[in-house]
Amino acid sequence: MWDRGESSELVATHSECHRALASAASSKIANFYQCERWIPGEAEWHCDEFTKGACFSRGKSEEECQNYIRVLLVNGNRLFTCGTNAFTPICTNRTLTNLTEIHDQISGMARCPYNPLHNSTALITSSGELYAATAMDFSGRDPAIYRSLGGLPPLRTAQYNSKWLNEPNFVSSYDIGNFTFFFFRENAVEHDCGRTVFSRVGRVCKNDIGGRFLLEDTWTTFMKARLNCSRPGEIPFNYNELQGTFYLPELELLYAIFTTNVNSIAASAVCAFNLSSISHSFRGPFKYQENSRSAWLPYPNPNPDFQCGTIDSGTYVNLTRGTCRTLRSSY
Repeated sequence: MWDRGESSELVATHSECHRALASAASSKIANFYQCERWIPGEAEWHCDEFTKGACFSRGKSEEECQNYIRVLLVNGNRLFTCGTNAFTPICTNRTLTNLTEIHDQISGMARCPYNPLHNSTALITSSGELYAATAMDFSGRDPAIYRSLGGLPPLRTAQYNSKWLNEPNFVSSYDIGNFTFFFFRENAVEHDCGRTVFSRVGRVCKNDIGGRFLLEDTWTTFMKARLNCSRPGEIPFNYNELQGTFYLPELELLYAIFTTNVNSIAASAVCAFNLSSISHSFRGPFKYQENSRSAWLPYPNPNPDFQCGTIDSGTYVNLTRGTCRTLRSSY
């Protein structure tokens, strides 16, 4: 998935065979490689003058007030695309073999970043749900992992809660089994000696229907763990900032590129993670902080054999509503 804010990049998208690629540039969609099949095509996608004028009135520059294509997802014979549209994001469904043929257009809010420099990731499941990790607002101060479309209710991570997400930079996402996984880096809220960035893997159950009261319209199964890529030794040398990932489903193996923090010696590394190891980390123990003045302490997982549950006959019954563990990171 797209991880850097340039206007022209090679963007990896996920299709049923996990090998779809698309070349994306500002205001243009062009050329696809899907399942060993090259699909040529091109379409211009500019924002209108009224939208650009509104963008200028908010203090943005000519360069910022363009339509930067940030989401490209192959879904059957359709292409789901989203663009920043001069800080008024929109999404379209297009015919894969004829990119100029648009079937429908919807708001890109919570599906695409407003700012072309903000990192984001998105995927569409086989049942039609869109999972996006992006900034939800114009200012970029409300990041969220959000589900929309499809037959399940919209859900998001808690708003303005740094223990869920703390100024994240989203890198990639994958639909694996009963879960959707998200990979990102963020300011480490549990690090109490200055400011540093840690890399994370988060996951949610795909059949989560949200909670009640304070957790209404909010994930109840979201958990996150730290991804540790380091050179072992008496004093480990850490590569804390995740930059990109590549998943091999046939081996259940994830390769990840890391760099050091900006205030450290410049270095990079590739680390590999087994899906089984990632899943095991969510069994705990966790880190837990009672209140803002308390220390972070180990906390055992009261439900180490947690399962997502099932959906019976298309209705929302027999779902596992797991206790929300987003206040804790893997220890």
